[in-house]
Amino acid sequence: IFCFPPNKASTTETATSTVTTLNATITAPSAMATSFTTTLNATTISTTTTVTSTTSGTSTT
Repeated sequence: IFCFPPNKASTTETATSTVTTLNATITAPSAMATSFTTTLNATTISTTTTVTSTTSGTSTT
């Protein structure tokens, strides 16, 4: 009788990507006849991905 213990292989991968917030404000000189203000806003983008794979097997003869 041959008995093989269970074989388990577990792999966990985690990837995290983060983009910081960008705030830029451009204001034209007051000397200009028409003044304007431009504001650029980029919100933070965060992505997290987790992959888990588990394989188990038992063989008994």
